[in-house]
Amino acid sequence: MKIARREYRPLYIVLAATQLFCHMFLLRPMLVSSGWLPVGLALAAALLPIMCARGMLGAGTTLEGAFERALGRPGARIWFALAAALVLMGAKAAVQLLSATVLTYTADPSFSRSTMAVALIVAGMVACMGELALANCARITLGLMLAIIGAMALGALSNAHVEYFFPLLGPGPAEIGRSILPLAGMLVMPMLYLFRADACDPGMKRTLPVSAALAALTAALWLAIYTLSQPTLAAMSDSMSMRVAMLLNNGAGGVQLQLPIIVLWNACMLLLIAAQLAIGGSLLRMALPRLGRAARIAFILAGGALCLLRPSSRLTIAILEWAAYPVIAAGFGAAGILFSLRARKGRRETQ
Repeated sequence: MKIARREYRPLYIVLAATQLFCHMFLLRPMLVSSGWLPVGLALAAALLPIMCARGMLGAGTTLEGAFERALGRPGARIWFALAAALVLMGAKAAVQLLSATVLTYTADPSFSRSTMAVALIVAGMVACMGELALANCARITLGLMLAIIGAMALGALSNAHVEYFFPLLGPGPAEIGRSILPLAGMLVMPMLYLFRADACDPGMKRTLPVSAALAALTAALWLAIYTLSQPTLAAMSDSMSMRVAMLLNNGAGGVQLQLPIIVLWNACMLLLIAAQLAIGGSLLRMALPRLGRAARIAFILAGGALCLLRPSSRLTIAILEWAAYPVIAAGFGAAGILFSLRARKGRRETQ
């Protein structure tokens, strides 16, 4: 069942904001104090594929059909396969972050592996329920996210340290420049869920850029609230578990919200994994149509097994960082431009 724009918006916001925030706080912590600037620049970069995608929305055809019309069936299927591989890497990265969360409370790797297996089973079951179930979960998670961020803001303002925002450029323009491409990739990855949305609805043209802007704003506010209560450290431990421990503690705020933050963090991670397994299965079906409905089950089983076998691959995160934006931007950019040109040519021929 296709999801409407009212379901697509919270799904996009939660997934993009979670990925942006995690990428900044856990992988590039030196950028947290100046998070507003790289997030804003990433949003500007994300507008390119977003504007190209808008040309294929509300055109009376599915997005899959628009890609095949623009790129040709072989070209579209190759891109679908690349996007499915990208989503699999995203699922592996999310599992790594969830594993780091478990290791924050226990040093037993076997217990962490068992917990990851249970989490993947739950995420797989939710993924099998379809995108509409994911969108409903996202709506609940978004409400929880806004409530907790609001409470964190009130607590941070009671003991705010505005000096933590300085210097305004954080580690400097060079490091900010290097972060734009990875952050833009995290921001545009939820565009892949357009393949399961009602692309024939003209209202999706407005929903897409608005959702991206709201996701960027949510992530920037979340980072700013943490900056008010926690200084950006000159040196940060390479241990992901130590970084997650800092994340789950809202610093020197007047209101201690560790338990709600833990609930929110785990809810966002499970939703992210489930959503990636779901859309990965859809992309695999589009790349290999003969698999039919079995594509989603195959992707969930294969992806879950791969995540458990190698859950801590830094190479996966590096590839995801630098490949997400080029693959998605190239696909939507080429398809959007070619689709518009061919549609214009068709209108001229009919006149």
